[in-house]
Parts: sequence; structure tokens; C-alpha cells
Amino acid sequence: MLITKKNDITIKEISKLSGTSKSTVSRVLSGTGYVSTEKRQAIEKVIQETNYRPNMIARSLQSKQTKTLAIILPDVSNPYFIGLIEEIERVSEGYGYTLILINTMSTGADKVKASDDPEIKALHTVQEKQVDGAIIIGGEIDHVKVSSQYLKTLNQLNKHIPIVIIGQKIADCDVIFVQRHINTGMRLIVQHILSLGYRKIGFLGGKPGVQVTEQRLAEFKRLADMYTNYSDNNVLLNDYYLKDGYQGIEQLLDQSDLDAVVAINDRVALGAIRRLHELGKIVPNDIAIGSADQFPDSDYYIPSITTIDQHNNSLGKIAVEQLIRSFNSQPLLTVQSDLPDLVIRESCGENK
Repeated sequence: MLITKKNDITIKEISKLSGTSKSTVSRVLSGTGYVSTEKRQAIEKVIQETNYRPNMIARSLQSKQTKTLAIILPDVSNPYFIGLIEEIERVSEGYGYTLILINTMSTGADKVKASDDPEIKALHTVQEKQVDGAIIIGGEIDHVKVSSQYLKTLNQLNKHIPIVIIGQKIADCDVIFVQRHINTGMRLIVQHILSLGYRKIGFLGGKPGVQVTEQRLAEFKRLADMYTNYSDNNVLLNDYYLKDGYQGIEQLLDQSDLDAVVAINDRVALGAIRRLHELGKIVPNDIAIGSADQFPDSDYYIPSITTIDQHNNSLGKIAVEQLIRSFNSQPLLTVQSDLPDLVIRESCGENK
């Protein structure tokens, strides 16, 4: 159908041409409330074809909103963060928001050395960009002992814009937290390995002083103390990446006689499996490998990795919805995140 372009088209006409309701058109134009991607695209197509141009500057001044959100994270190459970003972007788009991504590069292979704290610098950048709200994933806030200066800067920023942190709640921090069920996930994978008959179980990966590592390790120790002859030699903490599994598994096996290992995540598990293959050890025949955190594509590895689905992507959806509720002075969601699920594949084998 040929649409005649005109600048004075009404919301009623856009509604008719796009096959949606006037209220849905209004939500797209105002950027308030959720609109499905299909309906949003239909409305935006009509807007483009009719050359409809709302006065965005006037609207921004009136609502004091820029319709932008900031995401701060320490390592954009980490699969955990990538999955979250994709979900945050998808949900934000449904509410009419665009994203500004700030990669502090404070962890991972691309970690940079800077005279100024990159995490604090990122918070100042968020304020300068005049975004409506911010989501923080990982970095300084994940440490057991958070820098006092960082915490002070974060709380000051939170007085001006709402901030959501995807991570475990800490004291003296006034922002909104979206937490994961860390202990439940670790309990599921350890109990599964125990149920298969393994009793000499080790723990590989993660960094000391980081909340997710400390919580998972504490739960691992609790269960190992209860059901096995636990020793501190059964644990090796290094980091969260492929190379850490590859480099760490041999050292872990040198310091302790193990028949199973729980890796901090799938990437560490994959690195460990690769090195074990080079050492002539077959997983799971010679040693079982399980993971406490599923990353994309781990079902395509050989062997496919038995792991824990923490439903990480759902955290992104919850984080955006908490921000939107904060913007609109609505009660916050009480459900923090989905409970983790055990995903049984090949790397732990069958009953011994």
C-alpha cells in the first residue's frame, strides 16, 4: 500500500496504518511501557514511511529523560557478560531505550593498567552522559571488600539516577540488586557428582576475594566436609577463563589425587578438559569434570559439559524492569531471579 508522506499525520492514523492501538503508538512515541518487537517495528515502519517527526528535544526537556541507559562491565569478551548485554538490549528496546556500553577493561585478557581507577571513572562518565539509569555487571562491586571511594562515588551517583547491580548484595550500598542463587547452583552440581559415586572432588577456577568465588567455594567446602575427606589441596583458585582451566588442572592434580573436579564455569571446564586430553586422560573415564555456571555452546563440546544453568539471561530482563519501575515510582519486583537447574550431559559420566 502506498503511503502519502506528510508531517502532520496523527497518532490515530499511525495506529490504523500499523494495525495497532492508539495507546500502543503512544507508548512507542513516549517510550513508556513495554511494546513487543513486532508491534514496535510495525509502528516505526509507518513513522518512517510517513516522515513523522515528533519533537524529541521538546519531549526530552519536558520529561527530563534522554531514553538512554548505561551498562558498565569489566570485560566485554566474557561470555557471561555477553549474554546479559544481549538480553538487556532486547528488553530495553521494548521499552524504547537505547544503550551506552562502558567497558572498563579492569579484568580479563585485555585488562589495562591505569593511573585512575577505571571503575570510578566509569561512574563519572555515566553522570556526564546524562543517562536515565545504569546497570552494573561485575567489576569492583563483586569484591568481598569494595573500595570505600568506589562505594562513596556509587552511592552519590545513585542519588541522581537509579542504579541496578547484577550481583550479590553488599552492606552500605543503596542501589537495587538483582542476585543469583549461587549456593543452590553449587549444591546441585556437587550433589550430582556425589550421587555418581565420586568422593575425591576438587574445585578449580575463580579468584579469591570475589563474592561469586567465595560463596561457591564455601558451599563446596561445606558439602565436601560432609561427604568426603576434604583438603585445602583439593582447591586451586586462579581466574575465570579458558587458559585458567588449561593451566590450572595439571597443578591441581599434582597437589591432590582427585577423581572429579568442579570448575567455576564452563570456560574453565573446557580448558581443563583440553589439557587433560593432552595428558592422555579421558573425561569422564579417568576423571569427571562438572561446571557451576553454564555458558553458551557448552553442549557442543566433546564431551559436552554437565553444568548448572543459572538462567543468567533472565537477570538482564529483571534488571531493566527494575529500572523502569524505579523511573515510574512503581514497587520493585520481589522475585530476584530464577532458580538454577542441573543440566546433565557427558563430562561427569554415569554411576561409577
